[in-house]
Amino acid sequence: MPRKAISLIVSLLMILGLLAGCATNSSQSTAAPTTGKSEATTSANNKTFTIKVSSWDIIEETEEVKYKANILFKQEVEKQFKATYPNATIQWNNTGNEKYFDLLKAQLASNTADDIFFHQNDLVAFAKAGYMADLTNQPLASTLLESTKPGLTYNGKIYAVSPSIAGWACWYNAKMFTDNGWALPKTWDDFIKLCDSIKAKGISPLVGGFKDSWTLGGFLLADAVDIMGANPSFEIDLYNGKTKINGAEYQKVMGKLQTMVKNGYYNKDCLSINWDQSRAYFEQGKAAMIIQGSWLPGSVEAEVPGFQTGFMPIPDEKGNVFMSYGLNVLISVNANSKMLDEAYRLMDVLIAKKSIEIRLKDSGFSGIKGTEVEYTLQAIKDYAAALQSKPSGLQPSTYFPPSVWPILNNIQSAIIAGQDFNATALDEAQAAYEKDKALVDIPK
Repeated sequence: MPRKAISLIVSLLMILGLLAGCATNSSQSTAAPTTGKSEATTSANNKTFTIKVSSWDIIEETEEVKYKANILFKQEVEKQFKATYPNATIQWNNTGNEKYFDLLKAQLASNTADDIFFHQNDLVAFAKAGYMADLTNQPLASTLLESTKPGLTYNGKIYAVSPSIAGWACWYNAKMFTDNGWALPKTWDDFIKLCDSIKAKGISPLVGGFKDSWTLGGFLLADAVDIMGANPSFEIDLYNGKTKINGAEYQKVMGKLQTMVKNGYYNKDCLSINWDQSRAYFEQGKAAMIIQGSWLPGSVEAEVPGFQTGFMPIPDEKGNVFMSYGLNVLISVNANSKMLDEAYRLMDVLIAKKSIEIRLKDSGFSGIKGTEVEYTLQAIKDYAAALQSKPSGLQPSTYFPPSVWPILNNIQSAIIAGQDFNATALDEAQAAYEKDKALVDIPK
């Protein structure tokens, strides 16, 4: 679930340096207690209160090994927050994927939302509605990577933080590839031939879990070479009327998706199984490849220790690739919170160095300065190396208004269901973009 411009390419170097381990020693506000507090401050910090945090991905099933990072993350946040507020309680309200975003919008509209909330793709709309507190002058603002700020800002003010950066790619079963002598494709034609070879072995080349609609757009993001690779300024040009969503770029990507479906490269039940089930298919060797986010290798390793996941960028006809990334999670303070000061301090802790390094180990890349996330899995190391060595930028759809992405998902769902793609289907997405263009805060 998922920013770009020529001016941002320079800023990307900061991220790439970070991925290479060249993290800076920037100061970070961590909510640790300081000496010399006044009696009034100490009294305020000792008060008893509950502060609420809502999210969709901080899973709470503590008995599940695969959620260990989330458990350790919450424990670390609570430990740091209690260092300042010893009598405070953090209430974590996690709601499953699809339901969360509708629930959050309803809560914000009725002034019943939690003090801090996680979100995606709605920053401009939320800022216009006055739902988010201004973070511009908070100490945490100085810890944000410059390359992430355009996606966190509206009218020159920062309204969110993005602790993690993620991207989409094709991941493969490395042992299966080795055992069968399958080489990684250098061109799109090679990729098609590879899929045919896998299918001939009676194995599904790809597995999809499209019952979870957020997975539908994965191919569009993984095949960014046909959009951003062809035109790194695509979305700026789109905003200025120089290109269109119903133009050649998205027509090409949708056409490739149709080729994959028509050739039978996906599992037959791809529209009726979810993300967890698709991952299980991959882990069980029922499919050789899966198009998913950069959290995939860590998720697989947590469930099947020692599983050899490989990383594969999707190439175009000439062998070019483009590594796109996006702001994976945004976190904001509810402007109507009754505990703004406490919420600001909790935000400091949520993006503190140790918190981030626990949360993102082998699952994502940090959007916060001074962090050194550990990558032990070869697939993640290869992904990070590709970010450094290949053309890279913020992913397609970064500057789309919220109304566009569901339309693109519907088009993809229809293709996967077997309908022939008609380029005029993209007209609705272009019309929605033009109608809601005011919700886009494009870099100037």
